[in-house]
Amino acid sequence: MSLDTLKVQRASAKTRILIQSLRLFISAMRFPERTPRRQLAMTLLMASIEHAEGVAFLMEHGPRYYGMPACALVRPQVECLLRGIFFNSAEATSEEVDQFVESDELPQRLDANGKKRDFSLSYPEGVATRELGDISAQLSGDRLNRLFPFRPRELHGFVHGGAILVRRYGIDDATIGFNVHDDDLLVLLGSCGLAAGYAMTYIAARIAKDAGEEPAPLRHAHDAFLSEFLDRA
Repeated sequence: MSLDTLKVQRASAKTRILIQSLRLFISAMRFPERTPRRQLAMTLLMASIEHAEGVAFLMEHGPRYYGMPACALVRPQVECLLRGIFFNSAEATSEEVDQFVESDELPQRLDANGKKRDFSLSYPEGVATRELGDISAQLSGDRLNRLFPFRPRELHGFVHGGAILVRRYGIDDATIGFNVHDDDLLVLLGSCGLAAGYAMTYIAARIAKDAGEEPAPLRHAHDAFLSEFLDRA
């Protein structure tokens, strides 16, 4: 495999600057009524955006050496996004919001066998797909699938040391190191940027609007942001 380090670093710098501007814009917003639900949702969505910025930062400073830690941030970025949307939606009860904040316990839902279990990624992903589809037809359908440049098992593997690491590390001249084609890393960057755009879309259309925040400037910012990433992911 080949890795064009300079190509990846340039794309990463551009992505990081875009996500940073998004984070600073949202950080300046004020919400007079800070309900437990809104507080939890905003915390998770902002964490998702900051994970995306972290991915770009690591890639910018050396994709060969920091590419694997960057990949390990994809799972928490996606999970924070999906959980943030879920907990702000009507799918989560006020009791489930309080329970999560107080005891860090995920809500339970029935599995395929009719047994109650802590939900996996697939459940909040379904909720987020519906929520974003209701906001904009541009974000409906299977676009959330773009948030997964790796299969779910691979996302987990980057975090806890799964078999994906064996496939993503290569031996060259008797040394071992992260060895991924630059095109794969560019897809990863696009996916992280797109997920950050989804977070901003939801904040603008649901949380900011419900809080009485003027959505027009936020709408303008997120439209420009999504136009950059929808075709890149």
